[in-house]
Amino acid sequence: MQKDPEEKFSEDPDENLHIENQLLKLKMQAESNAVIVTDHDMPPDLEHLFLKNVQQWEDAYKNVKPIKVYDYIKRPEYRQEESLKDEEIPGELERITEAMKLNNICLHVQGKYDPRIIYRFITKELFEYETDDMQFPGMTQNFTYEEFHPNHQLDIQRRTMDFFEDWFERKFNEYSWELNDVFILPEGLSLSKQEVLDRIQKVFEAYTLFSNVQFAFGEISFQFDDTHGTGLGHSEGIVKYSAMLENGENIRIEGPFKLYMSHEYSWWNIFYFVFPGFVWG
Repeated sequence: MQKDPEEKFSEDPDENLHIENQLLKLKMQAESNAVIVTDHDMPPDLEHLFLKNVQQWEDAYKNVKPIKVYDYIKRPEYRQEESLKDEEIPGELERITEAMKLNNICLHVQGKYDPRIIYRFITKELFEYETDDMQFPGMTQNFTYEEFHPNHQLDIQRRTMDFFEDWFERKFNEYSWELNDVFILPEGLSLSKQEVLDRIQKVFEAYTLFSNVQFAFGEISFQFDDTHGTGLGHSEGIVKYSAMLENGENIRIEGPFKLYMSHEYSWWNIFYFVFPGFVWG
């Protein structure tokens, strides 16, 4: 016997909607192995809207077809990069990126590049790139230039800034992804990430606060093997900061820093460092 679509599970509207939501979760799990977890404090009507949106996305994805980005944004007219003078590039770049945004495609550029390089990338590479032909209200497909053309110098600088943030906020932990799983010391000794974290924690326990931070980069250098996607690099410079002891006394710590990094699995991380206020011995 089929259930009357107008029949209710409960006289309480919220409870009725809650039961419908649970059944919808079970249906989605059975059809696509999707395990949907929502906040138990979420109002039933909002949860229902969320589940319906997820189901709509899942249904659309089953039949999704690839489409070139240029076709996705409805093939706007554009001028070939070779025909543009340098002074014309910024205006044409703004025009084409605006056309992309109007059709829910957004390009993020993390580094600083000549506008001609970005215009060439969009019209020669990104337009030819195939994406999923899916469009929903409010949905934007995001691309990052550096995903196509990695900027290793920028990545090394960012890992350095990640290290600085964790050091000066005294919050290194097992989720500090800028640190390698294995550290190699100059004498050949290897330490696990946890052993390094323990040594760092001993430094943190000696102070209550780091403040008045100043730093300057001196050099960022790397060697990269494009064939294997591996590399070695480092960042170095000068850093100064104040460290407060438990008695309230501030001591000034300063000196050169140098962070040694390796690149594996599309990620730069630190396998050894020299940093003022920290000693390995």
